[in-house]
Amino acid sequence: MPSVSVVVPAFNAERTVPDALRSVLAQTFTDVEVIVIDDGSRDGTLAVVGEIADPRLRVASFPNGGVATARNHGIALARGELVGFIDADDRWTPDKLEAQVAALARCPAAGAAYSWTVNVDEAGRERSRQRPVFFEGDVLRELLVENFTCSGSNILVRRAAFESVGDFDTSLGVSEDWELCVRLAARWPFALVPRYQVLYRQMPGSVSRDPVVWEEHARRAIEQVFAGVPVELQPLKRRRLARYHLQCAHRWMTAADRDLSRAARALAQAARHEPALVLDPTFQRVSARWLLTGLGRGFASRRRRP
Repeated sequence: MPSVSVVVPAFNAERTVPDALRSVLAQTFTDVEVIVIDDGSRDGTLAVVGEIADPRLRVASFPNGGVATARNHGIALARGELVGFIDADDRWTPDKLEAQVAALARCPAAGAAYSWTVNVDEAGRERSRQRPVFFEGDVLRELLVENFTCSGSNILVRRAAFESVGDFDTSLGVSEDWELCVRLAARWPFALVPRYQVLYRQMPGSVSRDPVVWEEHARRAIEQVFAGVPVELQPLKRRRLARYHLQCAHRWMTAADRDLSRAARALAQAARHEPALVLDPTFQRVSARWLLTGLGRGFASRRRRP
């Protein structure tokens, strides 16, 4: 039996899934099985996966159900004592699994390990880096405020931890990875690998890039999570909402149909929920971008006048 099972949900991913799979199969930790869950793809996803010859690779196809459902199919098929995930448009550094397996070995009580994330564009070029965080052990309070694991392509989870909290919530359109991590953190310590090992590709046209969809579903996830949080942790909801509105502002600033008015309202909401957030470098960076974009549009409109 393999030590680690890696689940790769893939929907219409013919352009990116070979790159994701190569990054997994090239890991320095080799005792793995890689389970591609074809989530009802209508393109050449199955064909390009079939061109990769590696005995560790398995493929299973299901009707389209979304990324959470696909990951759950993979968990059901996994044989390893540790289960990790990588979305079909992301990549890992070669040492990702080795370092996270070692972190869990050093912390036998931990239920999950995580690393830091680099955001890359469609071509794989670096755009930004996650602010380093150093949360270990009981991370529930920090995770309720901020999704520092960043995406579903990060965590490596013990099978026993899944058995204690259940699988991904398929009712959530986005933030299903954060919701699962909150349930894990409520029962299990987390282990940290303080390295940038996850390359998160920001693809235009994806559900997570649509600010309208993301705004609605992420807010629903927040309400669902805090409905089950103990009363002593409820005050953290305002801080979580502040960061949610800051993310909304950033998404409206970077969306294809950029909306400065909505970005401004989101920034105001973030400051209202947590006034101290205005001192945060991320808040200041998004605010500065909003201001410069608005000034640039005003200057351009004046130049176009007859």
